[in-house]
Amino acid sequence: MLRRLLLRQARRRHCSSSFSSALPLSSPTFAVFGANTGVGKTLVSAGLAASLLRSHAASPSAVLYLKPLQTGFPADSDAGFLYRRVPALVRPSHAAHLVASIDTLSPAPSVETPSPSREEAAFSYDGEGKAARKLLACRTLYAWREAVSPHLAAEREGMTVEDAHVRSLLAACLAEGENLGKGEGDVWKLVETAGGVASPGPSGTLQCDLYRHFRLPTILVGDGCLGGISGTLSAYETLLLRGYDVSAVILEDCGLSNDKFLLSYLRNSFWFA
Repeated sequence: MLRRLLLRQARRRHCSSSFSSALPLSSPTFAVFGANTGVGKTLVSAGLAASLLRSHAASPSAVLYLKPLQTGFPADSDAGFLYRRVPALVRPSHAAHLVASIDTLSPAPSVETPSPSREEAAFSYDGEGKAARKLLACRTLYAWREAVSPHLAAEREGMTVEDAHVRSLLAACLAEGENLGKGEGDVWKLVETAGGVASPGPSGTLQCDLYRHFRLPTILVGDGCLGGISGTLSAYETLLLRGYDVSAVILEDCGLSNDKFLLSYLRNSFWFA
């Protein structure tokens, strides 16, 4: 159900976005924003990727996960987390082959980047009686060693990156991702941001503004902790004011029923948006 909803939202946004004319229109592509840091953006991305790769049908044949900005690298790598964890989540599924690759494309020069690694694992297939080859590609575009906000890490390490360079490389990676499916099915793409919706990028530009040009349909990972209702609604409205379409709000249940209040509030306020 969620997958069908996200697909409709992606196609509608691609048709209405002016910048998206420079991006591939054939693949569902989503930005994953968070109400704050540590709310579970990477867990949600991993769950979505695993769910897509577990599907019985040939579509989607590939999932591309992009992390444009990563700090605390290489000790902390969200792309590495998906690379390690998603195959284990897919293992009980009907996928015959999962090829997982991890690649850091253009990290800050202060970071020593390991050679791209690739691993293939075979899985039993008992679904439709034929082999299905699935591909997961995980990539980090820019990375810094210190585990702080990108603007602070870039300043301290003397490795700043202009907004235009981030957007240009992201657009190129999204375009190159079209080749992952090799005509065998759809390629779904996830772009996970860093920190919260209004967390600064390496130049100091807020990430909600940095990626605004793409106008990608958005999955907002809310905050289930105390104070999370306010933070989630603030993040939600910040995205709406900048023209984003929020396709889904997902949050961890921390026993405070934040999800129930948010569901009621967003349903009742939708008609006034």
